Amino acid sequence: MAYSAIGQLNVSASALQMALVVAGVANGGVIMTPHLMSQIRDSSGKLVQSFQPTPWLRATSQKAAATVTALMRTVVTASNGTGHGVFGPGEDVAAK
Repeated sequence: MAYSAIGQLNVSASALQMALVVAGVANGGVIMTPHLMSQIRDSSGKLVQSFQPTPWLRATSQKAAATVTALMRTVVTASNGTGHGVFGPGEDVAAK
C-alpha cells in the first residue's frame, strides 16, 4: 500500500493521466483540456483550425498546488532527493 501511495507498484494510471496531474499542479491546480495538437494545416500549409488552451477542471487549490510544487522541487534540490544531481545547477525543476 505504501508504494502505491507514491505512484509505484500496483498503479493503473496511464501516462496521459499522470501528465494531466503534473500539469495541473504546475498550473496552480487547474487542468487544461487535453489536446494532441495545437493547429491543423492543409497540404499547402494554410491554417485550417487552431486550438486554444482552455481550462477543464480545477483539481486542487492554488495553495495546495504550490505546496506540492515546493515538495517536488525538494526532490531535485535536497542532497538526498531522488532527482538530486540529474539536472544542471540553477535550473528550476520539480520532479517525483
